[in-house]
Amino acid sequence: MARYTIRWVTYAEQQRDTLPPEGRHELDALLNRLVDDPYRQGTYNKRTELWRAVFGYGLLTYSIEDRLLTITALRVTWILKH
Repeated sequence: MARYTIRWVTYAEQQRDTLPPEGRHELDALLNRLVDDPYRQGTYNKRTELWRAVFGYGLLTYSIEDRLLTITALRVTWILKH
């Protein structure tokens, strides 16, 4: 099976770059799983036609373009734990 490429929109890239080290580690682990099979890692929202996957205390929102074997990261949300 071919591996997918991850493409970042600017907003998601900025959010990714502000994650704490533990969040970045968890996100990187999720991304490594996503490139092999983006459908098994997340849940699909029919209303928005987007996918979401949890990582640690975060949530990645993304789309999948099978024709181009590309995952587009649209938003990275991190919930600060106190």
